[in-house]
Amino acid sequence: MDHRVLKLVSIALLGIFMQGCATPEGSVGFEVAADRYEETLDVVRGTLRDARFQVDRVDAGAGMVSTYPKATAGLATPWDGEQMTLGEEVSDLVNQQERVVRVSFGSDDGDLRSGEGTLRARVEVIVYRVRRGGWRVETESISRSTHARDPLAATRGHPWRFSQAIRRDDAFAAVLADRMRERLGIEPGTENTHPE
Repeated sequence: MDHRVLKLVSIALLGIFMQGCATPEGSVGFEVAADRYEETLDVVRGTLRDARFQVDRVDAGAGMVSTYPKATAGLATPWDGEQMTLGEEVSDLVNQQERVVRVSFGSDDGDLRSGEGTLRARVEVIVYRVRRGGWRVETESISRSTHARDPLAATRGHPWRFSQAIRRDDAFAAVLADRMRERLGIEPGTENTHPE
């Protein structure tokens, strides 16, 4: 087979894999009795640590747990379990990407610590792509790419490296929510997706 045809077929297949399986962007989470709030916070922290995320902030009063960004290289880091499709594995391999997890709690009466009623936990995973300012990528030959430097950028507060949110990862959020529910002993039949 001609190497150009093989290359085109490979690019087409890669494009198909990159699309992966689309997941509807809804709110992923679970419900738990309000008197189990402190226990649930511990379960959330433990689940995130087991998934190799470092917890950044726990605000029990505001009902928020968030992590530091966690980088992964997809296929090159098989011990990371964030990717749910081959397309995500490849995307994380060819791009410098990070994920941040946020778990937020809400209740009908607004008081998370009242111990009455039901709390709704929402699990959200955001994928960020790391960008570098000033890069001009040459598509014909990567070795001919150039980089410009703005000497005034640092004084204006423009970083050379920044992260840009590119999408939500509801599939991985659902996996984390299921792990949390399992640790809490919440029935598997319980719906873990509810509308915004």
